[in-house]
Amino acid sequence: MSEDKPAVTLHMIGNAHIDPVWMWRAEEGRQEVIDSCRAALERIKDTPGFIFCRSSAASYVWLQEWAPELFEEVREYVKQGRWAIVGGWWEQPDCNLPCGESLVRQALYAKRYFQEQFGVEVRCGYNVDSFGHCAALPQILKKCGLQYYVFFRPGAHERELPAGVFWWSAPDGTRVLASRPGRSYCTGPGDIEERVRETEQAIPEGLRDGMCFYGVGNHGGGPTKENLAAIARMNADPDFPRLEFSSPERFFDKILPQADSLPTVAAELQYHSRGCYTAVSHIKRGNRKAEVALMQAEKLAAAAGVWAAMPYPNDELTAAWKLVLFNQFHDILAGTSVRPACEKTRADHLEAEAAAAKVHSRAVTRLAGLTDTAGEGRPVLAYNALAWERTEVVEVEVVWPWPETETHVVDERGRETPSQVLEMLGSGRGYILRVAFLATVPALGYRLYRVVPGTAATGASEVRAALRMLENDKLSIELDPETGWVTSIYDRESGIEALAGAGNVPVILADDSDTWSHGVDAFRDEIGRAVAVRPPEVVEAGPVRATVRLFSQWSDSLIQQDLSLTQGSRRLEVRMTVDWHEKHQMLKVAFPLRIQRPTATYEVPYGHVVREPNGNEEPAQKWIDVTGRANANGTQVRYGAALLNDCKYGFDVLNSEMRLSVLRSPIYSFHSPRQPDATKHYDYTDQGVQSLRYALVPHRGGWQAAHIPRQAWELNAPLIADEEPVHGGKLPPRNSLLSLNARNVIVEVVKRAEEGEGYVIRAYETEGRPAKGRLTFDGQRVKNMQFGPHEIKTVRLTK
Repeated sequence: MSEDKPAVTLHMIGNAHIDPVWMWRAEEGRQEVIDSCRAALERIKDTPGFIFCRSSAASYVWLQEWAPELFEEVREYVKQGRWAIVGGWWEQPDCNLPCGESLVRQALYAKRYFQEQFGVEVRCGYNVDSFGHCAALPQILKKCGLQYYVFFRPGAHERELPAGVFWWSAPDGTRVLASRPGRSYCTGPGDIEERVRETEQAIPEGLRDGMCFYGVGNHGGGPTKENLAAIARMNADPDFPRLEFSSPERFFDKILPQADSLPTVAAELQYHSRGCYTAVSHIKRGNRKAEVALMQAEKLAAAAGVWAAMPYPNDELTAAWKLVLFNQFHDILAGTSVRPACEKTRADHLEAEAAAAKVHSRAVTRLAGLTDTAGEGRPVLAYNALAWERTEVVEVEVVWPWPETETHVVDERGRETPSQVLEMLGSGRGYILRVAFLATVPALGYRLYRVVPGTAATGASEVRAALRMLENDKLSIELDPETGWVTSIYDRESGIEALAGAGNVPVILADDSDTWSHGVDAFRDEIGRAVAVRPPEVVEAGPVRATVRLFSQWSDSLIQQDLSLTQGSRRLEVRMTVDWHEKHQMLKVAFPLRIQRPTATYEVPYGHVVREPNGNEEPAQKWIDVTGRANANGTQVRYGAALLNDCKYGFDVLNSEMRLSVLRSPIYSFHSPRQPDATKHYDYTDQGVQSLRYALVPHRGGWQAAHIPRQAWELNAPLIADEEPVHGGKLPPRNSLLSLNARNVIVEVVKRAEEGEGYVIRAYETEGRPAKGRLTFDGQRVKNMQFGPHEIKTVRLTK
């Protein structure tokens, strides 16, 4: 080392990156965690000063339950500072596909566990193998007590970033000190010297510390004796920098006093493996359904606790959340694990949903039993688990003692609401009547309706259907029965044709990429479009909902689409069922829009981002939007359309065409450069039947004026209605637990506090502008709230 070169210290981060599930199932991953921890404990004992770093509370739970003697040793070395707990999350998840609340729960449950078991307050976030990192993550990290962040993907070949370390800023301005160390988190037995040289050269100007990861990963046992001998040899060589056994937290603490001069990155950290947004549909669907079900169950359990004294089922809900969080591990939620592991994830998601459904059922049963339902006809209680009043069509089945189907529906004051009979079935007790009606239900509450015999008030139907059209007072939809495609979406209020060509088209693309789609930015190789194989059918014809059923085919695969309009709605809703039997192909649904100068906006966890409409595959949550300029009777106006969904995460926008990625069919867990062998059998993803819901929402003005984030939540968490016997009760026929009167704020969480009394409310600003609102709880104004643009805010309400 030259005399004029300032002294440099490299913080050597000993680790063993272990995928708990990947090319193996969790049972093998658990054993690998135990074996690697045992090896790390041996290195601690035989190497003075050696420090081992380990993340992920789920793996510590494995150690605690399956190797308690090792767990106690780890506990002792944590106290001595020889074993560093990093990450502070339940697992290292995908950081694009979980919802914002899931990312918060990753920290909530893990940090509580580490505090209880080790007395450690983890301060360094650590997702070294996750495939991308969403824009709001710095705010989530910081508000969960994690002020630093370590990651490795996207790599240097995928995204240029300031060398070594930088400030990472969320859209609200919250910053964390972040680092993408050089190369990888793993080393082989003999390449550590080269890694040290590269790390030394990459240290930013003005700093004298760098961070160098070493240790053999999956099935490798972590830092080896050869690694440690090499570190000792380099430390004795004056031509090498000083090497210090350390942890990420120590590194960040050391450089923090000099960090003011470091650059800031104010953007999401993308991209790696874009095919992961769509691979293995049942995992994507299971994740979304479980997240939504758990958040709804928490809200209804809170309502039942306040109004019906139901004990809050915290243990049940926490256990279900932990199942979901574990299965958000990046190789699980990404759909890149072997098929048996993916099938286990399906079972875990169903278990979590069943736990949420049990809590949900218990809560509404307690509430219904205390609600006064006395009156004529069959009482029906409609429940709204979202924190704003909503009007939409709800379906219910009621026991019907009369053979006539002439019915109408009234609210708690006897006022008629639009309704229609969908079906009448015979029953041992009489008949079962399935009814749809238009319900307006208070924020996070319920409302009583009645299905009563007798003819509904006459009047022209506001929703109409025929083989070639759907229409309500907002939209007029034209269909081509020869192709099954939508040829026109005419906005009757604005006088604008939304489509620039055939829409709602099932587009088939060649997709020879591996499960991850390594090296692929966009899926554009169109090889065909599914076309109608039968004439359309009118399934429902109003007055509150009209539905046309379309049947399409591509090769050996069949597609059924139910297109619906409801009274007063601007949403063209589609229920799609696909029976897929293709290999190395991808299915998308395309909507070309008649919009100039488009801007593409995507919902991301607890926020939204604007991206270039360049056709690249992008991750998003419940909605995307394209807004620009359109011609309205010779005048250019701001206009756009949003695409909502209930279980998908991959999208693309090319100019003004938006496409939803429905499925991909590569080989399970098949990694390039490996090539398929024609003599071998392979399992292909997404074979068989799957279903989804999506909706197109044309709107004048921007997506903010159409309240698209709320509409997307409504699609994912529809109103639920149940028949209830006639009885008295202390609760009124209409009730609301909580509301916040700021239209650009969504209250995502209402739950019992983890400790002590009271309820936790978590909300976020959705449009990028300041907000003020009055928070009302159980009929009382309890708090005036202010939000900055993009702000996530958590408050606790106590008695």
